[in-house]
Amino acid sequence: MMLLGILFFPFSSCQTIIKTYAGVKKPKYENDVEVRSFLREKGIENALVLRPFEINEYARLLKGLRSPDVLMFNSQGYRMNFFEVTTCSAPVDDFVKNICAGTYINIDSARHLTKFFKVLKPMQESDSIQMADNLKTQPDFSVIIVYGKYLGWKLINENVVPWSNSLASNKNCIVHTYYLNLDAFSEELGKMIK
Repeated sequence: MMLLGILFFPFSSCQTIIKTYAGVKKPKYENDVEVRSFLREKGIENALVLRPFEINEYARLLKGLRSPDVLMFNSQGYRMNFFEVTTCSAPVDDFVKNICAGTYINIDSARHLTKFFKVLKPMQESDSIQMADNLKTQPDFSVIIVYGKYLGWKLINENVVPWSNSLASNKNCIVHTYYLNLDAFSEELGKMIK
């Protein structure tokens, strides 16, 4: 069912704003095959897809994050804040394009990549194998792209697809990219994160 109306949603202005956005759907569960098929339709092949498995802890970690969003971690696994929340105007695109420059505002030592991995699991066996391979190497950066199919074509095409393409075309540093799909718990998360 298409939701056409006024939505409270955090967009690229980095503040929750009221905006009418056709294409955003009512959140619903999407199975593994649907999630994989959707990414392939968007040209995102061989994505390492993660899903939350412990909803309460995951909701706590997500407080204050946007969807779609990009979480960046340095080589030591600490979250990199790359914009001032009150003053940004879509810095995610620039940061993703220039990730190897490593420009950031500060390091959030309270949010380590291992904390996220404790409450996330690979979606399918192929993701488990790819994740095990990733964990054997030390990347310069790790990126989690937070998205849900329910966000609709517009947000996915304007954000997730370009971020994915920029990261895939990077040849200057080692980046491990993970896709965090929220369609499994989208309804429950929406209630818990408010």
